Amino acid sequence: MRQVVYDTETIVNCFTCCCIDVSTNVIRRFVICAWRNDYEEFLDYLEDISVLIGFNNIGFDWAVIADFVQNPDKYRRMRGYTLAKAIYKRSQEVIEEAKDRTPGKKKKWVEMTIPQLGLVS
Repeated sequence: MRQVVYDTETIVNCFTCCCIDVSTNVIRRFVICAWRNDYEEFLDYLEDISVLIGFNNIGFDWAVIADFVQNPDKYRRMRGYTLAKAIYKRSQEVIEEAKDRTPGKKKKWVEMTIPQLGLVS
């Protein structure tokens, strides 16, 4: 099992994830966009990870990608551009949820099927 430090970036037509294995220092980059779709490779890479480590990853990165990781059958047939747009849409929902300071309103809980270590969350 591997411990991996990761970070994601989301823009309207592109998703990237950069990962570094803590024990081997091997860096992997995954891109989902119109001209490249590393979705399957990304899912395969995540299979034997024991913990994902990141900066604000619990509050943002994992909250954005969790559904895409946990429910691949919903997304496997999407083309890269369409999938990148769906990930971007989810990122905007996460940002809006974080802005909502309504008293008594609980944040939506995202199940952590891969344990997360957040440096800030």
